[in-house]
Amino acid sequence: MPAGEEYYLYVVELDPSVPRRYAKCPQLDDPDAVSLYVGQSWYPPHIRFELHKEEERASRYARDYGVKLRPDLFGQPPSVKSKWLALLRERELAEELCRRGYVVFGGH
Repeated sequence: MPAGEEYYLYVVELDPSVPRRYAKCPQLDDPDAVSLYVGQSWYPPHIRFELHKEEERASRYARDYGVKLRPDLFGQPPSVKSKWLALLRERELAEELCRRGYVVFGGH
């Protein structure tokens, strides 16, 4: 499928050493809360994660602290057909994960 015709949500688990002060929801009252980065891309999640780890144009949180993908947290459906809908779902997923007690970065 050509670039831009399908967009994927993805969630990256971050190393516990990530500084929480810039998180969307830092969960400062729970030192054991898992930190996550939420994003969307026209790349499938496994490729986007590799690009985060290799590129300078990547999120510094995913690049410097990314440990692994968390497909169990991506949500359903796994892809959508428009950039607008992907951005909306990214924000909704980040908010949901915040409510569930995760420390969340990204999720514009």
